[in-house]
Amino acid sequence: MNNKLEVIMSLNGRQYSVKAPIGRALEPGDIEQAKQDILSGKISTMNPATCHDVVQGTTQQITLTATGGQANYTYKLLLDGIQIASAGPMASTSHTFSVAFNQAIGNHTLKGEIIDSCATPQTASDQCTFDITASVGSISCTTTPSGASVALDGVSLGVVTPVTLTDVSAGSHTVTFTLSGYNSCQASVTVTAGSTATASCTLTAITNICTWITNNGGVSGMTIPKIFNLVDAYIGVTNIGFTPTNQQIFGCVDYYLGFITSGNSKTGCSF
Repeated sequence: MNNKLEVIMSLNGRQYSVKAPIGRALEPGDIEQAKQDILSGKISTMNPATCHDVVQGTTQQITLTATGGQANYTYKLLLDGIQIASAGPMASTSHTFSVAFNQAIGNHTLKGEIIDSCATPQTASDQCTFDITASVGSISCTTTPSGASVALDGVSLGVVTPVTLTDVSAGSHTVTFTLSGYNSCQASVTVTAGSTATASCTLTAITNICTWITNNGGVSGMTIPKIFNLVDAYIGVTNIGFTPTNQQIFGCVDYYLGFITSGNSKTGCSF
């Protein structure tokens, strides 16, 4: 039987190992010796004090591997000093835990322990510190033409394209683009934590009063500022994609006043 029990903990593809002499638990000096071994090249491993960060809400596979000692082995996993999983005793020299990291965002300590079945059981352990990060990503927003206002899930953000939205929660979202003189456009995107999704639209110009009314809330959504916007387009102060006639403007006034709620000979629209 080997004179040492070694535990190797693997998290996100990196391994960390510390050995304890037979007959006693791991002591601080063992960790320091392991660090020296690492520096001298005796052990092919990473610094035991460093782990990969993980995204909140994800599930990670954590493997503990025993080398030396005597079967059967008991495997334990502790997070911030609290045991969150255990397995064994078992003959297998390794065990993989599937752990869901739903804890608070911030710094945490993960520790793996293995206890063998010698007459005087020996315990080896390994630990590392890591951060649980927020489950967020980004959305790159572009339109043709550019300069469109951007709304995320119905909430206007006060920015225009091209723009990258940051700190967007992972999951499905709807991005809406609006630009005066053009039909609004929506793009559905799925954001993955740590990645950038793309939302892109080619905006089509509004070419008639009926489409403009529809895009501006319909008959019941007519307001004084919207009518003024039509007047500005009529006199050439602003571009809404077409030039309304004075009769079409009067028709929209009828909508605003509630005189007409459906067909309107002045606008030529039938809602």
